[in-house]
Amino acid sequence: YDRITGIDGWLTSLGLQRLLFNFYAREVHDFFAVPWLTRDHLEQLAPGDAAAQDVMFAAVEQLRDGSSADFVRLW
Repeated sequence: YDRITGIDGWLTSLGLQRLLFNFYAREVHDFFAVPWLTRDHLEQLAPGDAAAQDVMFAAVEQLRDGSSADFVRLW
């Protein structure tokens, strides 16, 4: 995630660009906010989409851990 500068780039890197509207609608515009997102936040940002929530949660955990490993999509 070293080169990602926005929510749109992050979601695209995860294959979840379809959720961009949800992030903007809830005023999550800044990529620097991503490491602070909780499971509850992700449930609100991707309601009813447990797979997307899991992918985002795993990516958030990597950011929190400072992991530079490539994220592998789960599907």
